Amino acid sequence: MLWGPAVAEPHHYVLALSWSPTYCEDKGPRREPLQCALHADHTFIVHGLWPNARDGSVNFCDTDAPPPSRRTMGDMLDIMPSESLVRHQWRKHGTCSGLSGDAYFETVRRARGKVSVPPGLATLQDTIRVRPQILREAFLRANADLSPDDIYVRCKGNDLVEVRICMTPNLDFRACPKVENRRCRAPMLEVDPPR
Repeated sequence: MLWGPAVAEPHHYVLALSWSPTYCEDKGPRREPLQCALHADHTFIVHGLWPNARDGSVNFCDTDAPPPSRRTMGDMLDIMPSESLVRHQWRKHGTCSGLSGDAYFETVRRARGKVSVPPGLATLQDTIRVRPQILREAFLRANADLSPDDIYVRCKGNDLVEVRICMTPNLDFRACPKVENRRCRAPMLEVDPPR
């Protein structure tokens, strides 16, 4: 992880799509009310779009770029249902993108729009047990341009935490560096539906 000046153009991005039911269960009473409210029905939410340099991720960069407007931050709540998450992602990652706050979140929205969530996950009603590889393959089938090395599944124990997808600065899918080291090693995942 690098700290430093803004990256003029990232080498690549990592789009992190968090499985909201796992977050809401883990956080308990400290969970985000907008994201975890009863019947909120969030499945995958955007955790962030993280600029990466050639030698690793960059965080909390110095920048003169204008921060996002309040309107832009409010407009992100449909895919990032937490005001504190939106603010944090700008401070930690957006400042390293070389973009203004409004342009960064426009890029986040376009990146999210490039990814189709497999239909069975988008409308999950009951807990399923699935191997991480099968989950990954479902994303590959739902996204014709996605290759096996462009995506990896993250887990905590047997719980699905995130799906991470690597993209070029132009938001085309691309291979993730060291993807084998980052994949979920659990033999089976329990994926709970929204409550």
